[in-house]
Amino acid sequence: MLKLKNLTDWLARAQRINTQRAKQGARVTTQQMIAQAGEWLQERNIENPRREATLILAHLLQADYLTVLSQGKGWLTKKMRRQFWRLIKKRGRGLPFAYITGGKEFFSLSFFVNRHVLIPRPTSEGICQSVIDHFDNRAPLTICDLGTGSGCLLITLLHHFKNAQGYGIDVSRHALRVAKKNAKSIGVQRRIKLLHKNIKNNILLNKKFDVVVANPPYVTPREYTGLARNIFFEPKIALVAAGHVKKNDGLVFYPAIKKFADSHLRPGGLLLLECAPQQKKAVANIFSPTDEKKHYKVIIIT
Repeated sequence: MLKLKNLTDWLARAQRINTQRAKQGARVTTQQMIAQAGEWLQERNIENPRREATLILAHLLQADYLTVLSQGKGWLTKKMRRQFWRLIKKRGRGLPFAYITGGKEFFSLSFFVNRHVLIPRPTSEGICQSVIDHFDNRAPLTICDLGTGSGCLLITLLHHFKNAQGYGIDVSRHALRVAKKNAKSIGVQRRIKLLHKNIKNNILLNKKFDVVVANPPYVTPREYTGLARNIFFEPKIALVAAGHVKKNDGLVFYPAIKKFADSHLRPGGLLLLECAPQQKKAVANIFSPTDEKKHYKVIIIT
């Protein structure tokens, strides 16, 4: 221990130590913040809570995941802690991580997303991969995306096929604005045309396409009520297929897609669809190979 000359020196030093500790008491390391937030998220049944907390902090600090982990003893300012906990609380209420960060990776590309568009799913990458496997990457394709949303399908394909041109159709003007932003950020804005139309209506374009892709709403109203709570933050109009003339089977959009494909796909063209696994047989029947009008190949992704 340090030898103090007199009581006055000891009291002065004690006061300095107490002042310093008081200040440090308000400070928290990144490691401590992540641990506290992880526990809080775990109590609210968020999967991989500590990882989610780390990713949210990485987003806030504009750093990568590993950097945040390696700097666990760094300090956060009071303002940064408030911002971090505001985002953590949103995640705790179920707001999807992609909406918190405003971004989602799809086919190794970064897409902007907000609550006006569905969050791109890994399953949908199968649509893009099937097109890539089917055509040479130098092919001057014309591609149409029915229900484009964020534009992830169409923009990914335009990014891969450098000589391709694309049309994106959606009923939501808000979604089209998101798609426009993504087209610009990924650098395909000069090869894409976005149209505000409802694919359930009889769409007629003065254009023929080599490829039509579609990931329409196919969740039934009954199924929707039983989905995970984070799904309810996504646009219901892009999820639920209601209003079928016979029954709520989630298939309302597929006859309209077939009608569009019959009149807009070139002979030898490719139609790629997504649906739920339990719907695949019914969707395949809609696009029956015995149909004399069908002059194109159909690939169904589940």
